Amino acid sequence: MYFNFFAGLILPCLFGIYIYRKAPVILLTAYIFTALLSVSFNQLGMQSGLWKVVPKPEVILFESLFLDLGYFAVFGAFFTYFLYFKKWKRVYVYGAILLLMNGFELIALYMEKVLYSAPWNVYYTFFTYLACMITVDSYGYVLKKLRVYPY
Repeated sequence: MYFNFFAGLILPCLFGIYIYRKAPVILLTAYIFTALLSVSFNQLGMQSGLWKVVPKPEVILFESLFLDLGYFAVFGAFFTYFLYFKKWKRVYVYGAILLLMNGFELIALYMEKVLYSAPWNVYYTFFTYLACMITVDSYGYVLKKLRVYPY
């Protein structure tokens, strides 16, 4: 549990401070939206029995909460920062974030911090991350049109 707390919440939030200093609006938009998306997908997957996070606490919500509020939300904030504030090419941002997240997922699988059930595998995780990134990108596009993000 302590590993999940430090590696899943504290360490990513230290990186999140960088984004907050560069573009504080991301904390109020992309970070919160990504955390909500992450909680939704993780709870759906865990309640369906597709995967579980180790160690398993008494309260199911806490199983991935540190990751949802730290790791996944900070990755979503970086994703938005590079797309809408740094204006990097989409193909590079999508590729880099997908490689990093799936790489960390493979490390977590190797360390047995996350366990998949029979039908689920890392390829499905890849497409889940891709779907979430497209959703966060669409949300960023709407915020750009509303002039919340810079033009």
